[in-house]
Amino acid sequence: MEETYAAAWRGLRRLRRIRFYAVVAFICGPFVMIPALELLLRFASIPTVLREAPVVVEVAFALTAGFCEWSLYKWECPRCGHVFGRLHEECKKCGLPLWSNETESREGLKD
Repeated sequence: MEETYAAAWRGLRRLRRIRFYAVVAFICGPFVMIPALELLLRFASIPTVLREAPVVVEVAFALTAGFCEWSLYKWECPRCGHVFGRLHEECKKCGLPLWSNETESREGLKD
């Protein structure tokens, strides 16, 4: 059981990390992609269709960030399976604290 809690928390950390990187890439992406693309178009014979590439990449970053945010909102408690909620420090249904292990979880049930 201890490993299932640890795996669930690792999954939550990974999801939060992916969301963070997607948001940073969405914000910083145009500042990198557009000047680089302009240089490529100026000095190389690349089809002008590539001018739309930054838009496609930005949409992909936005969709990734949105999907991660939705997944965080719908993330399930490792103990009871109820929706944990994105901004909560403990499960709304069973009271499992965020980042707790099985031992801490059992101690909380004895109270």
